[in-house]
Amino acid sequence: MISTVFFAWLLWEVFATIRAGKATTPATLDKWRTNLWWYILPTWGLYPLAYALPQLGQTADIVVAQQFMFTTADITTKLVYGVILSRFCLRRSALEGYAPAISAMDGTGVTSSLQTNVK
Repeated sequence: MISTVFFAWLLWEVFATIRAGKATTPATLDKWRTNLWWYILPTWGLYPLAYALPQLGQTADIVVAQQFMFTTADITTKLVYGVILSRFCLRRSALEGYAPAISAMDGTGVTSSLQTNVK
């Protein structure tokens, strides 16, 4: 339970950082920033639930469920989050006129008007 206090503080800091990013996030990517919080909350929330599972007992089912929750949390908070973050950064770079990002986004829905700002 004590570690959950620090975990909640960490979540608050993540929320504050995402909220602070609104000032520098292009309007077309604002939805990504908002959705990111709603992605982080449940995926990171698996960790304290998995830590608490042994309080229900030490049966094989509980151990397997705990390991499944840890594995799911690890994959979603690291691998999937990394893919989401890389796609966000690529779109932001393209919107800011970075030529390699515009080239990488070619054919993925970014308008050709971005190419007028190529750096």
